[in-house]
Amino acid sequence: MAFLFRGVQHSKVYKKYRPEYPSAVYTAILKYLDSGTVKGLDGDQLTSSPSAPLRRATALDLGCGTGISTLPLCGHHFKSVIGVDVSESQIEEARNAGTEYEGLSYRVGSAQDLGFQEDGSVDLITIAQALHWMDAKRFYPECNRVLRPGGILAAFGYGLPRSENPELQSLIMNFHDVILGDYWDPGRKHIVDCYRELYKDFSTAFPVSERDDSLFLKKLYSMDDFIGYLQSWSAYQAYRSKNSNAKDPLEDIYSRLKAILSRSYEVETPGDSKVVSDEKQIHDANCQKEKTDETQNKIQFPLVSPIFILLARKT
Repeated sequence: MAFLFRGVQHSKVYKKYRPEYPSAVYTAILKYLDSGTVKGLDGDQLTSSPSAPLRRATALDLGCGTGISTLPLCGHHFKSVIGVDVSESQIEEARNAGTEYEGLSYRVGSAQDLGFQEDGSVDLITIAQALHWMDAKRFYPECNRVLRPGGILAAFGYGLPRSENPELQSLIMNFHDVILGDYWDPGRKHIVDCYRELYKDFSTAFPVSERDDSLFLKKLYSMDDFIGYLQSWSAYQAYRSKNSNAKDPLEDIYSRLKAILSRSYEVETPGDSKVVSDEKQIHDANCQKEKTDETQNKIQFPLVSPIFILLARKT
């Protein structure tokens, strides 16, 4: 997996354009964490609640990337939060973004080798949009080892973005399935099916488990935001690496997106049929084009992705 997000430039694009998870995701995870019981010093069962949480000491965010999924765990939620990722460039971006939080640290390493953590020392393990990279035979035993009794594993992510505009939806799916189809890692299928197949191994490894499919990631995109998001896809990076001398497919995507937005939002575009002859006309036409491009990029269009959360408790 390391090669997918190794480049410094890719890490910067990833950090800038990947959408953040809504706070409801973390509310659901913490509610599940706080809903169980733990043993007190005298052996009695102590019940946790959102108002009096008993397990908020240590959290690990595995496959943390640039810290998008790590930072929401900081502050009042946990005393110690550790983000782990195999990519040095991703970790560097994460460290630059979260220096103001006490108890936050990042380390380069594998999510399947948590030797830096003692047995039964972790309250919460999160892994966002990365469970499909893991070897279940190594990953789940290691999580079980470091989790405290009653601690939880939360694996979550979001599926493909959807648009109510048929043209835009077709544009997204053609780019994902056709242009980039051969460049996706085989694990990508698990994102597409929202971890339904992976839940079988997940629930086998942790019999006390459940999934939550009630949430959605809703985001407004400008043209530049949308193109940046597509640039952050690992398959696009693989495509460009293997076809460095070929035309960038996002150039066509950008042109098609511009046309779709023009039709959908009635953006006035300069006519192409009129012959521009003198210097002033050329200048005016270029200014009109720049104005139109600027107007189009200010347009924000909604995309919605399904969110999936897999939750498991160590008994």
